[in-house]
Amino acid sequence: MLRKIWLTFGVLTIFAGLLAACSDDRNNGSSEPVNTVPSKTESSQQASEEPRSIDLGKAEKGIYTNNYFGVSLSYPEEWHVLDTEALNEVAEVGSDTIQTDSALEKKSLEWAQKRVLNLFGASELPLSESTPNTSVMVVAEKILKLQNINSGAEYLEASKKILMKSELPYEFEPIKPVTVGGKTFAVMKASIDFGGNEIITQYYYSILLDNYTFNIITTSYDDESQAVVQKIIDSVTFR
Repeated sequence: MLRKIWLTFGVLTIFAGLLAACSDDRNNGSSEPVNTVPSKTESSQQASEEPRSIDLGKAEKGIYTNNYFGVSLSYPEEWHVLDTEALNEVAEVGSDTIQTDSALEKKSLEWAQKRVLNLFGASELPLSESTPNTSVMVVAEKILKLQNINSGAEYLEASKKILMKSELPYEFEPIKPVTVGGKTFAVMKASIDFGGNEIITQYYYSILLDNYTFNIITTSYDDESQAVVQKIIDSVTFR
């Protein structure tokens, strides 16, 4: 039971990098290298901009803020905030659910993990509890040019293909645009039916920000818990 609770919270880290590295439909089987050298115009623009340091943000008194992405959100102050070690453990458990015999796909997962930033995670109950748990997680992944991903919707489509390789019985609804904090995110609803009227619902919100995909993922199990995570989404603001 404990492993199941970890899984419902832990498959939140998304690996679109796997699809980008392995997909023939995007690259048509071509092995030609991708030119990642910036143009003179791009170089001039980059030189004129003050460098910003990526940071994981901070969570205190029911508010998570991240200066790099210019975002903040509110969560129930009594919730349990995961520290960096716990966030990384959750991500590892999530990647372990991906079922593949391909050495290339396994290596691609490892590469993707190195680009993923597990920024924030909080849950209503400790993850050791063997009961349904309401949660929110914030994840960013550095997007490379060779991935050919140009929107949050494309990222979620790629992520969906990866999640379908997991050991969990996911069911998906079509990806739709939604306004969060004044910005247009893509959102994907995924449900996991464990039987016995126990259904976990996850919403994946994704947008491209500054060469990263910025993702908010909520997990709920009934109307009441869904109202709680929706309140978190409604609290998101960007400066």
